[in-house]
Amino acid sequence: MSGLFEQNSKIGDYTLLRKLATGGMGEIWLAERKGISGFSKRVVIKTILECFADEPSLVDMFLQEGRIAAGLNHPNIAQTYDLGQVGRTYYMAMEYVNGRDLRNILLANVKKKQLVPLNLVLRIAAETCEGLYHAHTWHTPDGQHAGIIHRDISPQNILVTFEGKVKIIDFGIAKAAQSASRTRSGVLKGKYAYMSPEQVRGKQLDPRSDLFSLGVVLYEMLTARRLFKRDSELSTLDAVLESEVPSPKRFDVTVPKEVEDVLFKALARNPEDRFQDARQMQLALEEVMISCKLPASSAHLAAYMDEIFHDSLQYEQELEQMTNSNLMSMMERLPSASGPGPKMERTKPFAPGMSIEEPEISEKRELTRNLLPSVSSGQIHRGGKTTWHWAVIGLLAMILGVASWLLVKTLANPNTRVEIVDAGKTTKEAEGLSIKTRQDAKVQQTQAHVDSSMDAGTKLPKTDEKKTEGDLALGLNLSDKPDDNKAHGKTKRPSYGWVSISTAPSATIYKGGKILGVGSVKKLKLRPGRHKLLAKLPNGAQKVFHVKVVAGKTASTSVKFVKGKLRIVVHPWADVWVDGKSAGQTPMGALELMEGPHKVQLKNATLGKDIQKTVFVKPGKETSLRMDWR
Repeated sequence: MSGLFEQNSKIGDYTLLRKLATGGMGEIWLAERKGISGFSKRVVIKTILECFADEPSLVDMFLQEGRIAAGLNHPNIAQTYDLGQVGRTYYMAMEYVNGRDLRNILLANVKKKQLVPLNLVLRIAAETCEGLYHAHTWHTPDGQHAGIIHRDISPQNILVTFEGKVKIIDFGIAKAAQSASRTRSGVLKGKYAYMSPEQVRGKQLDPRSDLFSLGVVLYEMLTARRLFKRDSELSTLDAVLESEVPSPKRFDVTVPKEVEDVLFKALARNPEDRFQDARQMQLALEEVMISCKLPASSAHLAAYMDEIFHDSLQYEQELEQMTNSNLMSMMERLPSASGPGPKMERTKPFAPGMSIEEPEISEKRELTRNLLPSVSSGQIHRGGKTTWHWAVIGLLAMILGVASWLLVKTLANPNTRVEIVDAGKTTKEAEGLSIKTRQDAKVQQTQAHVDSSMDAGTKLPKTDEKKTEGDLALGLNLSDKPDDNKAHGKTKRPSYGWVSISTAPSATIYKGGKILGVGSVKKLKLRPGRHKLLAKLPNGAQKVFHVKVVAGKTASTSVKFVKGKLRIVVHPWADVWVDGKSAGQTPMGALELMEGPHKVQLKNATLGKDIQKTVFVKPGKETSLRMDWR
């Protein structure tokens, strides 16, 4: 494709400085506008090719979108300044964003065999949501809802500046580019992997389509894997329609479950199951950053950008070298999430000058560890002298003080009792406090040496496994009320039940992402209530089912997968493989297959045809796959 303009040539009031990229619709230039008294402002000029001038509907759409984009005024959206025409060429002047798009950031980390820090990925996604919400809800000056949908949320259209700001670009031409693709091949090359299922199907879009696309971008930034990219465009579109999302923990075990939950919700196949607007998604991301202690701000992003692109001269050199086509080629070579790939270094939060990682703390730590400062050497230093003996004395005094306070408080309640459990002594019933020593071994001995004055059916109370931290540290078991069940020889009602599950054919049974068994599970112990489980066949077919557990009872349930039929019709003919096995040659009868997804490969060596498709077989129904190669 020959260039429309040359360096230092003029387009309107702008002087073209350097070509940044050439795309399917036109060219992108770094340009400058000069004025009086040394005034100068750099902008980005986007043009559309002269050949599109022959499509009036496309030109009208481009101009309309440009006018709307000019009205968007938000810090997370690159501004549109001007819309003009030179001869048969239409152009748009947009804000020059001094930074890098997400492709540059991701590939810079991949080169070092590491992942982008998790806290920064979440911050970029949250800022993108803020910009999208502004665009999705924007009203024209006359109060009309503009109904803007980006339609092309992808790594190349999300930029991070060297000041740590996040910018969305190309709002002005997204819809026009999609319209052009109906008549011009190659315009959306590389973009199919970021489309939503409804966009692939050509359905009416709403803002939730952009959120799905952002979910894809978020997944790839988290894992350095292409979520839906496959070997061919057709296979990529099939992958989008399937929307099967592997857990990001497969590639980075440090990804918190809360991040997974946000990711899976954004990538739900059904728009009704996604976040209903960008603000909902942003709030969810902000909550995750707070709850998982993953702070990130524009300052963090700026520091990180300076770290990975540290030399301003290097910025300019890379701009020359990393052309749009080079970046696309490098992104194409990233491994797919559905296959093997190189292992990356574990994601670490980026927070220069501060520690944001929580230390690992034992669940059974003693209460006193909360009350004393941690000392690495086991001694407390004060005035340059070691005074560890004073620390021990203070600790003992603290324990005695707490014990005395608890004893006095409990004795003030006449409705409680005292159980004194010690080695070789009997249990005495009285009004007051129930005190147990912390010598678990001796407690067991007292059970074997019960005083003869006790009733034959009386047993010493066992140590409570659910003691509080105070119980563990001080050996106290406080009880405001007598244990009526024990006093009257009653047993507690069971706090759990059981369920047995079988599947046909054999399927893997999951609960909360954990495998319970394959084929069947017998007497699974669960808390009373309703539980959600999942059964999944090796071919990917899955069924979600619920079981109701009643305390003290055993329930059983079975999950059955049903076969369906697949009818393959190819003109003139094709050799057929299903799930890697030869199924014969068309024309052929309907194939009986288990419900769920199946990989179908069709070959015709004479015509040079070889395609692969994923077909979903519906239970008890016939599904058709038709191809006409004549």
